[in-house]
Amino acid sequence: MRSGAVLGKHAGLVLLGKPWTVRVGQAVMGIIGLVGLRAGRAVWAAIGMVGIGLGLLGGLGVLAAEQLTPEEEQRILRENVERLKQQIAEREGMQKPSPIVPQNAPQSPAPKSPPNTLQAAQAQEKKLLPRPTQAELQQAEKAVQAVFGREIAQARSAQEKTKLAQEMIKTAREEKDSAIRFALAQRAKLLAIQAQDSKQAVQAAEMLAEFEPEGGPLSPKQAADKAHGLWAKSELARGSERLARRMEAAELYLRALPDLEGFEKAIAERRLKELGWSDSLPLEKVKAIFDIKNGKIEEDVLHLVFQDIDKMENHILLRQPIIAKELEFRFEIMAKWYHCLLIEVDGARCIYSRGHWWNEGLLIDDYINKKQIVQRPGPNIETPTNFHSLRVQIDNGKFTIFYDGQIQYEGAVPQTANGKHLIRVGFASHDTKLQIKNVFLKFK
Repeated sequence: MRSGAVLGKHAGLVLLGKPWTVRVGQAVMGIIGLVGLRAGRAVWAAIGMVGIGLGLLGGLGVLAAEQLTPEEEQRILRENVERLKQQIAEREGMQKPSPIVPQNAPQSPAPKSPPNTLQAAQAQEKKLLPRPTQAELQQAEKAVQAVFGREIAQARSAQEKTKLAQEMIKTAREEKDSAIRFALAQRAKLLAIQAQDSKQAVQAAEMLAEFEPEGGPLSPKQAADKAHGLWAKSELARGSERLARRMEAAELYLRALPDLEGFEKAIAERRLKELGWSDSLPLEKVKAIFDIKNGKIEEDVLHLVFQDIDKMENHILLRQPIIAKELEFRFEIMAKWYHCLLIEVDGARCIYSRGHWWNEGLLIDDYINKKQIVQRPGPNIETPTNFHSLRVQIDNGKFTIFYDGQIQYEGAVPQTANGKHLIRVGFASHDTKLQIKNVFLKFK
């Protein structure tokens, strides 16, 4: 709960509103009380005593709003610290976390659908999160210090600081509390700058860019102009100071990027990529928005094990369909056979599988257009220990599948009144281990 939402709690009474409303009420009731006492009559005197009492009660409410009690601060800190520790333990395979529920909290029903759908993620990206208040940030920083304080103090070398920044970025991506996520990203960015690791620093900056900028909102043009100025100043600096200024510029570029066009967008993307930024989805988000039941992330690669491809439940698709006219989806895959790309349009699916039949040929099952292409023998996986790219592009009433940059297949997309479709995309394989990286998804 944000500070100021509840201004005073007393037996049988909760004062709601802003501090100035309670102060006005306090003053009015106090005046009525004094008038009643001066009138000297019993009835007015009684009203006067009640008025003064309510005025004092309002004052207590203001005091309660302006500062949490030490017990409340400690309780919030304990909950935040425990949450962070559980996330780290889960990632290291030590234990499965249980949700943190404050004492006497009401039980809420389980959500009917996964909360981390792509649509939810896109909605969150379009609308910036409120920047944490000073009080919220102080509480979050205490939690971060309680969990990572020893490692922060012991991280002396650039390698140690980079490793700790990576750990804090992973924890931040899993954290639901926005203030703690902000504090983790802020600290990780500082460590990465000290280590002069621009790739880790820009990943932290990307999370900070999800929040409103300090000082209020900026138009995309204002943000880009300010970023250009910071980048120009960075040219005059050296070492960590140069990287720090470029990270300030990176945050501004990242906030403005979805709305930039033409030359401005090209400059922003070029400079971000110079820092090590990638337009690929973080693999933690890939696991959240795709129906992945198992999978382990190691060094920017998602490791999976596939069973029978003929069973539809083994196909990995977006948890929720997206509504779009145009879409681009791409990823890199490493497996000894069955390099599979999945497209589903309005409930009908197309399966592209190169290296099918245990690397003997190509199979395309296009249920969207009721076609099947069988090439056996045919195109196979010539270098199974290398990553290969798969991509599908949907636009202009058709979908096009690419493998290693070469067009493999084109199919028509059914016409609709508004040109929009319910689309899901994904990947699969068969009876093998599979590695996935550099997942990209964009639509409109």
